[in-house]
Amino acid sequence: MRSLIIIVFAIMLTTCVSNSDSKIKEITFAAIPSDDMAQTAKYTENFSKYLEKELGVKVKHFIATDYTAVIEAMRANKCQICILGPFSYILASQNSGAEAIACMGLKSGGMYSYKSLLITTKKTGLRNMDDVKKNASHLRLAFTDPASTSGHLVPRGYLTSIGLDPDQSFASVSFASSHAASLLSVYSENIDICAAGSQHFKRLLTKNELDTSRFVILWTSKPMLTDPVCVKNSLPIEFKEKIQKAIIDMPTNDSATFNHYVKYTFKGDKMCDSLIFRAINDSAYNSLRVIARTVKSLNIK
Repeated sequence: MRSLIIIVFAIMLTTCVSNSDSKIKEITFAAIPSDDMAQTAKYTENFSKYLEKELGVKVKHFIATDYTAVIEAMRANKCQICILGPFSYILASQNSGAEAIACMGLKSGGMYSYKSLLITTKKTGLRNMDDVKKNASHLRLAFTDPASTSGHLVPRGYLTSIGLDPDQSFASVSFASSHAASLLSVYSENIDICAAGSQHFKRLLTKNELDTSRFVILWTSKPMLTDPVCVKNSLPIEFKEKIQKAIIDMPTNDSATFNHYVKYTFKGDKMCDSLIFRAINDSAYNSLRVIARTVKSLNIK
């Protein structure tokens, strides 16, 4: 009798798992915009086709106009899978039910990381952050997107920590909308200082014929985890695990889709051939939450 009860319970559990998955007929994958929308559109479409094959459900996709649009789409349950920047993930986990499941790692072990940069050109005469502090009231500062990690959160937190309020200390502060736009604005001397991510800086230098000797890197942050793949936390646990497995297995199951994503996203990075997806959870981004809480206007819990 005891054996029979165990068998019946196992059958019931399997049925519940199957039923929870079978209720899901369609999901939507969303991506944040980048400096090359054609390449972003291609990898987004390929990701969706791959997930559709692996999950056995219809997977629609779209590219948002900015980070906030993806966060809002997940909050309204208009997307259930997305790739977000680390800071936009923190916002989405707090306000939209986002849950990190995977992030870029290294074949040799551990996680891939990148850095935030504050950059100027030689023409400004700025050589370090002491120069910036002395001349801040005459300098034009540009961030990327309000929900960007390396292009806003981390450099804003750093500036605040050294006594510079970005909204009060500088002659002007603006958002360029993308890392490429931020970098090009300082290169063309429309802005004096810009914030950007190291991977975006490498990609821009590889893609464009720019005189790299004109750039001056004023500050480099500590390493940070890169963009997480996220799911809506209200999805069935078994289905979230299936998505996570599909993402982690992508380098093996669909190397073409994975390699296209990596070659574009990390273009110019010598680590490209060493990258894979690794499992991750929400706590991996707690160090960024600590930074975010230092900026009171962000209202991070």
